[in-house]
Order: sequence, then structure tokens, then C-alpha cells
Amino acid sequence: MLCGDAKSGFTFVQVKLELSEVKDLVAQRDASFTKPDRATLEERGCALCKSDSWSAPQVHQFVEDVFRWGKGTRNLTRVLKCSELPTILRECSHAISHGGGTPEAAASAIWLLVSRVPQLGASFASKLLRFLHPDDVVIFDSIIRLRLGLDETEKAYAFFHASCRTIQASLIEKGATHVLSDVEAAVYMKLRKNPI
Repeated sequence: MLCGDAKSGFTFVQVKLELSEVKDLVAQRDASFTKPDRATLEERGCALCKSDSWSAPQVHQFVEDVFRWGKGTRNLTRVLKCSELPTILRECSHAISHGGGTPEAAASAIWLLVSRVPQLGASFASKLLRFLHPDDVVIFDSIIRLRLGLDETEKAYAFFHASCRTIQASLIEKGATHVLSDVEAAVYMKLRKNPI
């Protein structure tokens, strides 16, 4: 993988991900991030997307649970103080829905969320949107960025998203039914277990 958006030039990274190991890597990620579990957050996120009402208590509980799942509650209180959080999150979710699942639509929504919610970085913005749209958004946290040599930019996110989409297409060709976020989870675990 050639990453052309690296801080000091180009980064050449080789990560071998066997298609046969994706299911086990996803299970390992699920085992390491348990409370609340992924399936529960996905169900709640998808229900929120289908809802006409994004009430503050409902959104705040969802955000808090995603932060706890991601084991990063340091900025949670400050993020929850954003009075427009339900409206902003809903706008970003709609942008993804209307963007057709493209890397650019997801990247744009993540950076819109980051720009409008104080103390929210790309890592947790992508986590929030990932649980709202598990087949359209991938998580872009520090392990992925640092080990793949990617900057924390829209362009780098779109590149990583497109790479995950390519892997997903290969899995589907072979009869697998993994959503996009499963591919990201497998890459994350591979990088966490085998630092480059």
C-alpha cells in the first residue's frame, strides 16, 4: 500500500490480510471492545438513523456508549456540552445516507462533525458515524493512522475507506457477507497484533 498523504513524503506499507482470517480478526476485536457490545451499538445507531426524532437524551446516551466502547472518555463531558450535538450528528448522518456510501461522503461528514463539535477528533467522530452507518463508515483511529503512515486528513481517510471497500469487494466475490466496518476491524486487529 502506498500512502501519498504521509507527513514527510510517501510511506510504503505492506500489510498482509488473508481473506480467510477476517472473520476471526473481527471476533477478536469484538472480544476486546465489549461494553456495550458492537451489535447493540449498531442496532441503536441504525434505529436512531431511521427515527424522525433525535432527542438530546437519546443522542447523548448513544454518544456516551460509543465513547465507552472506544475506551476514550477523556473528552466526553466536553463533547456532550455541545448544545447542537443532536442536530449536527443528524446532519452528518443524513450527508452519509445521501452520499451513497462513497469515501468522500464519509470523510466530509466526519470532518464536518469534527469542525462543529468542540473537543471531538477524527477518531471518535468516525466511531460515532460508524455505529450509525456500519456499511458506509470506517473508524480512523490512531493505531490505523500511525501504523499505516496516514495523516489525520479527509484525503487520508478517503484513501483508507476506499482501500477497505476494495477488500470488502474481494470478500463479497468469494461469498462472504462482511460489512465495510468488519474490514476495518480486521485491519485494526492485524495492525494492533503485528506492528509494522
